[in-house]
Amino acid sequence: MLPIYDSAAPAPGGWGLAKEVWLHRRLVRLLVLRNLTLRYKRSILGAGWTLLNPLLEMAVLALVFSRVFRFSSPGTAYVVYLLSGVVVANLFRNAIIATAESLGANAGVLSRLRVPAAAFSTAAALQVFVTFAISLLPLIAIMIATGQEIPVTLPLAVIPAVLLAAFAFGIGLALAPMSVKFPDSVALTGVLLTFVTYLAPVFYPFSIVPGKYRFVVEANPLYHFLNAFRAAVYGDGLASVADYASIFGFTAVALAGGWLVFARTRAGVLALL
Repeated sequence: MLPIYDSAAPAPGGWGLAKEVWLHRRLVRLLVLRNLTLRYKRSILGAGWTLLNPLLEMAVLALVFSRVFRFSSPGTAYVVYLLSGVVVANLFRNAIIATAESLGANAGVLSRLRVPAAAFSTAAALQVFVTFAISLLPLIAIMIATGQEIPVTLPLAVIPAVLLAAFAFGIGLALAPMSVKFPDSVALTGVLLTFVTYLAPVFYPFSIVPGKYRFVVEANPLYHFLNAFRAAVYGDGLASVADYASIFGFTAVALAGGWLVFARTRAGVLALL
């Protein structure tokens, strides 16, 4: 039985909001299942689209970047390098967009039922992470097909993946109230995220970046998440201490800031629904 949610109670702070979501974890689980069901309900391929989509995206990008621009990646097949970047970039982008849209997309429910708004935002991010986890299967299949050795450190990839999902969730939480007041902000966020993605070595190797511009790439949070993920998937197992310090720091700041912004603006935003 779900706990009773008192919508008239004073808005909780960041920690109170997290506790509120935990108490309604069963609702969050149901919402994740609902989101996954709705996502594939009208798709002919169903959940198979999650497997096919990154492969099709990789095929197009591989054709452009390996044939036209002739990019390569030392130590591993370029398709493995490319697909590992695509799945990470998609997790980053989709988790932010889904969380940012969560309040507006569920306005009908939130305006009629007394349920915590943060549960919908959390469920949106978790649904994206489940989709990401499924999309790792094509990556492993490509690694096997290209003769890439599957390292014993592969399970360590869950660390940067979970941290990236949490980082994106924090940013999405901060944007969610704004998206209700200004719906166009989600579209603008998508444009900005495209820019951020291209400033990270998702498609191209970091080695081709001119030295005087490398600081720009290294300042991009996605760069450090990519390094940690790729190191676990086909590298030496662990990225540098600087990379892990960066991803832990970015995640902590994004989560704390996101919860705080969401907690302080939630009441006013819900009144607009």
